[in-house]
Amino acid sequence: MRNTPVDPGTVKTVIDKYNLPDFGLATIREVVAIASELEETTGTEFIHMEMGVPGLQPVQVGVDAEIAALQKGIASVYPDINGSAELKKEAARFVKAFMDIDVKPEGCVPVTGSMQGTYASFLTCGQCEPEKDTIMFIDPGFPVQKQQITVMGYRY
Repeated sequence: MRNTPVDPGTVKTVIDKYNLPDFGLATIREVVAIASELEETTGTEFIHMEMGVPGLQPVQVGVDAEIAALQKGIASVYPDINGSAELKKEAARFVKAFMDIDVKPEGCVPVTGSMQGTYASFLTCGQCEPEKDTIMFIDPGFPVQKQQITVMGYRY
C-alpha cells in the first residue's frame, strides 16, 4: 500500500457515506463536504482548490494593490462592465505568450469566475451558428458545465 497523508480506508469510509456512484462525477459541493469531513476526522489540513479559495496566504504585492485600490475609492463604484483596458491588453499579451494565439484586447471579457465565464462562452458560441448545437467535453469535466448546457438547450 502507498504511503499517503490520509489513511485510504478513512477516505473510503467518508466517501461511501455520500453514496456516490462514481467519485469522479462528484459535484464541487460534494468534494468540499468530503474534504471538510476528512479534515475534521483526521486533523489533516487540506489545500482547497475546488472553489478557487485555496486557503493559502496571499502574496504581499496583491495585498498592497488591494489596499491602494481601496484607498483610491474602488469600493464606492461599480467596475466597468467592459473591464480595464490596461488589464485587457495584459490578458491578450498573456494569451499570445503562453498559447501563441492572437487575441484582440477587446476580445478579453472580464468575468467573476470560471462558472460565469464558461456560461457566457457557451451562450456566445451557441448563438454564433444555431445549427451547431452540441458542445464537446473532454471527460472528466465539471458536471456543472454539463448542467449549464442542458439549461441552455444544447447537447453535449
